[in-house]
Amino acid sequence: MQKHMKNRGFTLVEIMIVVAIIGLLAAMSMPALAKSRKTSRAVAAAKDLRTFYDAFQQYAMASGGFSNDPGIPGEIPAYLTNYTVSKVWTSTPAGGQYYYKSTCFGALDSRPAVGIVSVGGKALSSELMQIIDERIDNGDLASGMFVRLSVNAYYFMLDK
Repeated sequence: MQKHMKNRGFTLVEIMIVVAIIGLLAAMSMPALAKSRKTSRAVAAAKDLRTFYDAFQQYAMASGGFSNDPGIPGEIPAYLTNYTVSKVWTSTPAGGQYYYKSTCFGALDSRPAVGIVSVGGKALSSELMQIIDERIDNGDLASGMFVRLSVNAYYFMLDK
């Protein structure tokens, strides 16, 4: 007795079901991927702000105070090169540019600050800035050391 072997493969319906399941799983994972990407950008920006904060504090201790040089957005102050790693301020992981201001008005006083400012009219994500604030300050952009001073300018105060 001889058995007849049939060529067996997947039907079109079976392949379509597998493709639909893969597509559904990919669609479900996208929000989690976007959130983790946003969080990682905020963590990187918070780390940079902390690094710059430490460098400015070292400079202030060595020179007897903070510089009155107003700074230029996107350029690391020349006097700071001995106190920080080589970091170009052209852009931040959170968008915008880093910026040092010798007088930044916040909480009814004027203090030196390093900030993230918008460039080219592109808005900064307030959600991203909120995550940064939770990482380095009190989680409230209206008070504390990391504050929102205008629509597109967030500053980390250097002097308490």
